[in-house]
Amino acid sequence: MNTQTKTRNAIEAFLENWDRHQWMQDHGKWASAQWDEERAAYDGAVEELRAAVESLPAADKADGDLDGVSAALEAVREAAKSLADQVCPDESDYTATGTIDPADAKSSAEDLGIGECSREWECREGWGAYRVGDALYVRWYRDAWGVRHDRDLWVLVDDAFFA
Repeated sequence: MNTQTKTRNAIEAFLENWDRHQWMQDHGKWASAQWDEERAAYDGAVEELRAAVESLPAADKADGDLDGVSAALEAVREAAKSLADQVCPDESDYTATGTIDPADAKSSAEDLGIGECSREWECREGWGAYRVGDALYVRWYRDAWGVRHDRDLWVLVDDAFFA
């Protein structure tokens, strides 16, 4: 099997199992710092509620402890209100800039001339293979025909692919 076929197979296998949504959350920077703060407050309120519920005594001894759970539940409600529709933000809020490149691969990447592009009525989307030292990277992109440009994700496929 030649290197080009091996490279294409490696990237296609990687992309089959790649959770782009989760990868963007793990590696991107939120355009809205407020979302990070509010999400932390919400997560904290949920954890306080969980702790309050777990510390409840048996039902026959629960008199005053239910007030604590009720207060914790109200804190979760308030935190959820502050998040409004942003508990699961859409992709438009993922990054302040269009490129997510945690290892700065773009600056020294060698284009291998391998990739695919599909053109739909609403966007152009595809990937390209790149070499950075011994590592194999994929550049995944999407251009929404004027709505969103430069949506590039530089993702490490194998750090020793060319070793």
